[in-house]
Amino acid sequence: MTTVLRRPGGRQGGTRGRGRPHPVRRWAIRLGLLALALVALYVAVTFVQVWWAARHDDARAADATQSHRVSGSGTNDDPYTAECTDATAVDCVTPLFAARSLTGVWANEYVPAYKCPTSHPWLYNERYNPQGTVLPPGVGVLGLGPIGMNITGVKTEQIAEFDATWVYTYGTLTGGLNSSATNWTSGTNSYQLQLHCTNNRTHAYRWQVG
Repeated sequence: MTTVLRRPGGRQGGTRGRGRPHPVRRWAIRLGLLALALVALYVAVTFVQVWWAARHDDARAADATQSHRVSGSGTNDDPYTAECTDATAVDCVTPLFAARSLTGVWANEYVPAYKCPTSHPWLYNERYNPQGTVLPPGVGVLGLGPIGMNITGVKTEQIAEFDATWVYTYGTLTGGLNSSATNWTSGTNSYQLQLHCTNNRTHAYRWQVG
């Protein structure tokens, strides 16, 4: 007689096993779905953070552009002006104004008129001119050397203080004997002005007249 050995549960038990996943497998599937959900949540949160930061960066850039926007036409009646790069400081600087170019030996022009912003209305009492260049205190220029410059005309106002009267400078003048820029090479060279300004009268370029 031949004896046939069978697995416990037989064929029917095997069929039931294929119908319902093993408990360990079910837990593995659940953990995998949970991991996918966490990854999706992380990606969503990261996207929102990046979008929010970009939006605020654009807003800050727009505010900076607005606050540093140059106004004026460069004439004595309508000089170029721009808000300081740090409007909270007592002594500050304007951004570099737009570059101006001269081409050819001895090409020249009157340097346009510039003035300090209303938040820091007076030129700072310190000189930034290299040797051989005449500039009022508080006026700096980028690009000197190939370009020679002289600015002698300044915009002023008188302010009475106690028993004395002081003359304060708040900008530069253009035209006539007030200013000039000359190119000393055969090529093209550029210059840019920057004003150093203050809202503290004792730091301003001033002199007493009475």
